[in-house]
Amino acid sequence: MPIESYLLAFRRQFGDVLFSFFRNFFKPSLPVPAPMVTPADREPEYLRHLRFIVEIHLDEAGFRVDALCHECHASQPQLYRKLTALSGLSPGRFIRFIRLQKARELLRQPGRTIAEIAFETGFGSPAHFTRLFVKMFGMTPSAYRKSGG
Repeated sequence: MPIESYLLAFRRQFGDVLFSFFRNFFKPSLPVPAPMVTPADREPEYLRHLRFIVEIHLDEAGFRVDALCHECHASQPQLYRKLTALSGLSPGRFIRFIRLQKARELLRQPGRTIAEIAFETGFGSPAHFTRLFVKMFGMTPSAYRKSGG
């Protein structure tokens, strides 16, 4: 495997600053490729897996931390430690974050009421959904929709 492949893998793992240093150290004449890493690629595989699990069960209001633990085959303390280390969010807040992000996407699309979006993203009541939406985004869902997202 040529050194360029190792350097690109190192870049994906550790970022551009260390990549530049080692690129210059090992092979100063190596051309610098454009950044190939998108923000989604920088998200660890474990977080992508958890996000996928939550998105599958997005419309289930009863999908809570214990169900997430069961789906990802981890105990609650283990999931809590790993998720807070990777994302800074507790498992409950992670689930809420994914739900609110999806709700924000759905609010950009016309044709659905706010109540429908609330139930579709797994919130038990539109009032609870609105309260959490305001807490996260600083405006009501209807104001967000009117502003165009």
